[in-house]
Amino acid sequence: MCPVVARHAPFARFLRCETALVRHDMAGLRALNLAEIHASDSAGVDLQAARIGCMTPGYDLAACRREIPVLQRLIPLANCSHSPLTTATRRALDNYRDSLDRDVMDWDAWMEQVDGAKCEFAALINADPDEIAMASSVTAAVASLASALPLRAGRRRVVLSGAEFPTVGHVWLALEPGGVAVDWVPMVEGMPPALEEFQKAVDERTLLVGAAHAYYGNGAMQDVAAIARLAHRQGALILVDAYQTLGIQPVDVRAMDIDFLVSGCHKFLMGIPGIAFLYVRRQLIPRMYPTLTGWFGRADIFAFDPALLDWAPDARRFEMATPPVAAAYAARAG
Repeated sequence: MCPVVARHAPFARFLRCETALVRHDMAGLRALNLAEIHASDSAGVDLQAARIGCMTPGYDLAACRREIPVLQRLIPLANCSHSPLTTATRRALDNYRDSLDRDVMDWDAWMEQVDGAKCEFAALINADPDEIAMASSVTAAVASLASALPLRAGRRRVVLSGAEFPTVGHVWLALEPGGVAVDWVPMVEGMPPALEEFQKAVDERTLLVGAAHAYYGNGAMQDVAAIARLAHRQGALILVDAYQTLGIQPVDVRAMDIDFLVSGCHKFLMGIPGIAFLYVRRQLIPRMYPTLTGWFGRADIFAFDPALLDWAPDARRFEMATPPVAAAYAARAG
């Protein structure tokens, strides 16, 4: 049984209240003191929370704040870059450290955390656990996926927009010497392109369309369900990057008709860096053979046969090396 726990929901509502729209790389940015803020307007944050719907019946904002110790001293201004550490995440990392001290390598417990993290991520996006692969980063996840997409005569185009996080574009551009043709849908005045611009770019030569659920630069969202529909009308697939939205916006891969989705945990899912997830639609898995692979992508990871290249029957075929165990502990606590 997959241990599904919706732990992310209270913190997601909370972060919508607390996030300040200030760029994290702003020159001379100074940490703000909570006492000063509350002294000037002790009810301001709570009033804003109520205004945007964070204060729901039974929701204890003060208790949620206490679970994020840094808020006793600072207001983080870069939640979309990295979430603050919670007490639950700290306990989870302590549990991992304790497992090292106690057993050196508690493989069964580690795999329980890895599998549990995949189960809970699947539940979050309305997928099945066997449609989820774990990676060390979205870069690694997209690279593994890209290595498995079959190029066909007349269908080699990958359509991306300027709203993609750079790593996604870099992965596909690096494949151009092998026959991939990357076409760009330009940004318009710093905003993601309108759906009509995607319609102009996607045609019968398109293999895949990339769509960031939200633009990392300013949070502007894209209608990925509509982009998926126009991609599928042309026989193309869609890859959605949901790193900037998971935890604060609902994502349903079934309802949105998404073929592939990637995300990590250190933003609004309240985890740490070093872990990412790749969703692959079940019907596509048997037809895909990633060339960027490793021992965790094998049917039996303990076969230990360097001359045997077979494939896990599920999305684990997109995994490569030993999974990020510590980050899996943290992901489940987020």
